[in-house]
Amino acid sequence: MGVPVVNSTLKELLPLSISGTFDESALLSASDLITLLDRIRTRSEGIKEKVHKTVTTYNKEFKRIILQANNTAADVDSVSDELESFLELFGESVGKNVVNDRNAQSSKRNLLKEKGSSNIINGLDTQKSGIGTKAPVVKEEAESSENVPLDIELCNLASKVHTLHTRIKEREEALVVVKSISCLFEQLLSTQRKFTPGHLVEAANDMRTLQKRLGLDVRSDDQPCEDVVGDVKAFKLLRDSWTERFEKLVHILEEMTSRAIVLNESTSELSVISPVTCENPEVVSDSAAIDLSAIFTAMDVMGVLNERLAKLGDAVQKHILAPILRDPQTSVLTTDQTENNLIRRRSLALQASVTHGQSVEPVIILFPKIVQVIKFLHKEVFGDHTEWMARFGRLLWPRLADAIISTCLKKAVPNETSELKGFHKIAELTESFEMEIANEGLIANYDRARGDKLSTFTSDVEVHFALRKKEQVLAKARDLLMNTDYSLSGSSWGRSNPHHQEGTDAFEDRSIYLLQESCAISSLARKLLAIVHEAVEDACLSTPRTAMELYHAARDTILLYRAIIPVKLGSKMNSLSQVAALCHNDCLYIAHELLTFVYQYGKVLPPSLKEIFTFVDLVPLFRRMAEEVLDRQIGFVDEEIMMRLDHARGFQRTDDQEQYEITQQTVQKVLDIFKNFATLWRPVLSYSLYRRVMSGLIDNVVSRIVSEVLAIPDIAVQETVQLQELLIFVQENLSPLLALPSVDELKGDQALVESSPEDSVEKSVPSWRKLESLRNLLDMSLVSIAQAWESGDLISRGFSAAEVQKFIRAIFSETAHREECLQRIGSRF
Repeated sequence: MGVPVVNSTLKELLPLSISGTFDESALLSASDLITLLDRIRTRSEGIKEKVHKTVTTYNKEFKRIILQANNTAADVDSVSDELESFLELFGESVGKNVVNDRNAQSSKRNLLKEKGSSNIINGLDTQKSGIGTKAPVVKEEAESSENVPLDIELCNLASKVHTLHTRIKEREEALVVVKSISCLFEQLLSTQRKFTPGHLVEAANDMRTLQKRLGLDVRSDDQPCEDVVGDVKAFKLLRDSWTERFEKLVHILEEMTSRAIVLNESTSELSVISPVTCENPEVVSDSAAIDLSAIFTAMDVMGVLNERLAKLGDAVQKHILAPILRDPQTSVLTTDQTENNLIRRRSLALQASVTHGQSVEPVIILFPKIVQVIKFLHKEVFGDHTEWMARFGRLLWPRLADAIISTCLKKAVPNETSELKGFHKIAELTESFEMEIANEGLIANYDRARGDKLSTFTSDVEVHFALRKKEQVLAKARDLLMNTDYSLSGSSWGRSNPHHQEGTDAFEDRSIYLLQESCAISSLARKLLAIVHEAVEDACLSTPRTAMELYHAARDTILLYRAIIPVKLGSKMNSLSQVAALCHNDCLYIAHELLTFVYQYGKVLPPSLKEIFTFVDLVPLFRRMAEEVLDRQIGFVDEEIMMRLDHARGFQRTDDQEQYEITQQTVQKVLDIFKNFATLWRPVLSYSLYRRVMSGLIDNVVSRIVSEVLAIPDIAVQETVQLQELLIFVQENLSPLLALPSVDELKGDQALVESSPEDSVEKSVPSWRKLESLRNLLDMSLVSIAQAWESGDLISRGFSAAEVQKFIRAIFSETAHREECLQRIGSRF
């Protein structure tokens, strides 16, 4: 009976005659099984021979590696002891961790030596002798079941060797770290011993080197060493120790600098003492003195020199240069003294001038004194060190230049065009001053062709002159707008006064009125336009750049009125006021004047302005502003009138005495509002504008009164009498509000005098004739009303058929005659 094949890999050991057609699910015969066993034995013996050959060949190498590992482990023990003693300097916690780690590693190593190493060596010898003889197959299988297979034991051996190599490498790296820490610590202690006046520069260099090796934040492009381990606690302790010593050294240098450079703020005296000693009790003194240049060198190496120069620059600017700028008459005195034939004291002091009131240009006496201060700093403080002076200049010069410009050069800018030529001398002095202090090293990268900030300012004197003129114009306009009362002052504008009159200014002669009707304007607006005219006139006589700035100043002055006045008059513009009417006229006046500028100055403008000179674009802004002011004021009046008319209750029930009195009082209040409006606005507005505004308001009131009376459903006989009296009262009080002024009031305005016959109340107020007809209808008979309708008179006065029919039904009782009249009226249209 055959045996099934349980492992498909045995197919490779079958004879070639059956392996090609072999079916894995088929059964093997006895002969095939015998052949298969023979092939397996042959393959196994071949593998054993290869393993035996490998072990015998490299037996000595394996023994040597294991012995070397044992010796290295012993060396690591001694290194671990040294590391433990060193770490005790930085704390017990670090030392305990290292000791625990060493004990753990030692126990593992002893276990490896006692158990692993001997077993491995003995195992190799045993395997070497055992594999040499061939035993029967049954005996080999029994031995393999009792002992660990050789290949597994070799793998375990290789793993242990790899682990041992890894630990050795870690110990070697730890040894490198320990040596680095020990070296850095010794250097740190050695550097601290150099904190003496005679070795400060050397100590600074050593601190700089340690800074790089410790990987701290260096103040240059140097990179820290790559062998620094950043996460080792010992290195962190070293960094903290370095930082503490760095701050200590900086404090020593600062203290010695303060002893070498003494500034008396009360007397503005700067003294430089050299050499100096250190009196700090923490410093190991070697009784040596040090020069200021050596202190600066040490600070430069440490990277703190710029901070010290900044402090020095602040002090010099505040206590030495600023007093000179405030009073150029101040004298600058220098002294040089020697104490005990060793210590030299050089001083610079300021002495207030006793002479005042001299007419000498401040720049002429200012620049030499500043140069004297700069030379003292360059020679005595920095010891002619060009680089230090340049770094000091980068901190001091920008502020000094700005101070010179603001306190001296700006004040020297001329106020008139004719004085510009005299400014060339100041420009030459400024250029010489800059070149002299540039030679002292205060101005870094000085360009002799272009100069620096001061030369740039003086070369652009025309620009500064133009800007000053612009600032003066705007300041004058702003002061006028903010501080002048906005009120009616009797000043008028328009065609009623086209020529210069006695008591007016010359500015009046330039106006072109273009047939504008006369009205009142504020003195503020007239003075503001005078400023604008003056600026434009100066622009016509100035250089192109100045003319451009003055032109923009004139435009900005106009815009200032539009920006300031609405805010300044805010409360008065929110209610009915005469000031609002005055503001309306001022806006129209300014808009009109802006239209005339091109005619007045077009021929005398400089060529640079002729193409861009215009004020016409501002005209719509002021016309719109005038319309907004006027519409808002009309809205206030109209709203108040309509609110008062609401109390009349539609003019109904006037036959009741109480209601009649209420209605009469309401009408009286409405008329009072009209009279108040006329009192405020008639003296200010031009007559045509006043008449147009008043006519519109009256028309609104009359239209409402007529419509409400016609809407009454039933009117009693007594009520018609009362209504007629009210309408007559309204007409008699409103018509005078539209009366033309007298010839004297018109001041010779013939255009208005000639047009007065045509400007009747009926023409100005469309609903006036309807009001007059309604008053008559209240007293007419039914037949008369019908005849008036048929004649077309009522139609011409604005009545409709429905209104007339409704009015007849309200007044007359229902009769056949009334119905006949209503039909006649209805059949008319």
